[in-house]
Amino acid sequence: MYTTSPILTTNLIGLILKIWLKTTFWVADFRDPWFLKKKMGTKAERIGGGVIGYRFEQFLMRKIVWEADMILATTEEMKQDFLCDYPFLREGKVQVVQNGYDEADFVNIPEKPRNKDGKCIFSHIGEIYWYVRNPKTFLDEVAQLVRENKIPRETLEIRFIGSRLVNDDLAAFKNMIADLGLSKIVRLIDFLSHKDAISEMFQADVLLLFQQSPMIYCAVPAKAFEYMRALRPILTVASEGATMRLMSVLTKGPVVYPDDRKGMSEAILDLYQHHDLWMTCLQKTRDNVCLFNRKNQSKQLANLLDSIHSHLACDEDRSAMRHPQIMKGL
Repeated sequence: MYTTSPILTTNLIGLILKIWLKTTFWVADFRDPWFLKKKMGTKAERIGGGVIGYRFEQFLMRKIVWEADMILATTEEMKQDFLCDYPFLREGKVQVVQNGYDEADFVNIPEKPRNKDGKCIFSHIGEIYWYVRNPKTFLDEVAQLVRENKIPRETLEIRFIGSRLVNDDLAAFKNMIADLGLSKIVRLIDFLSHKDAISEMFQADVLLLFQQSPMIYCAVPAKAFEYMRALRPILTVASEGATMRLMSVLTKGPVVYPDDRKGMSEAILDLYQHHDLWMTCLQKTRDNVCLFNRKNQSKQLANLLDSIHSHLACDEDRSAMRHPQIMKGL
């Protein structure tokens, strides 16, 4: 039996079936971290049920990890968290199968004319979470560069596409943009279809990746892999963790800490001035991007499941040899 999340309840269904069916081999796949202690810390107030909800989810997670025969994580950081949080786990019980992109999503993308007014376009695709993906420091440094005329305001456009901010959060975001004097530079674009969102990646000169919160240091946003496939330079703003490690190793663009204002300012200016050079260099890295094609991830998962099946078949054969009466019934 194989279950994967999100949605998190799929692994709860797997838990129920495992207990009910008893002998079924269960692989529980966590595409997103759920309740790892370094992720949650002591933030019980973030769970809807307060302390009671926090403890209940903690119990459910432990029960899943205990009952599952194998755990799949998406990063080495997540794997190490599982092993640290649940000392009863053997290392071989936790395997890593990374996330990736679907090549089919990049076929027949509608071509849009490139911006003809000479503007350099920085784009962020996807949701903004104040406690995880907060663009404030980035926008602060952009505003400073514009004030110093290192970036003429008429030559820059920043797009936030599908941020899904509503009500008070949206008003606060717009006020922040206005206070920084960036109202004519920043565009807020509503939620788009996945195909149109990918098309917007190709329209950008630079893509923005925010992953500041230490609470999710063990995860890499799914958009990171699609960004890489778009072969555009990426400005990554991240704390120590899986996102920073991956983007640093692959050198798809500058990687800066959230509180490194000087480094961020230099990275923004470098990308603004040399985005064409970055893009030319990235065209030569297509091969290492293909490693994250989901076909390769699926092949890795299939090989893993095949090895489990072979192992179980061998166990059944050995069991049958130890019990001749079973052989007679075959």
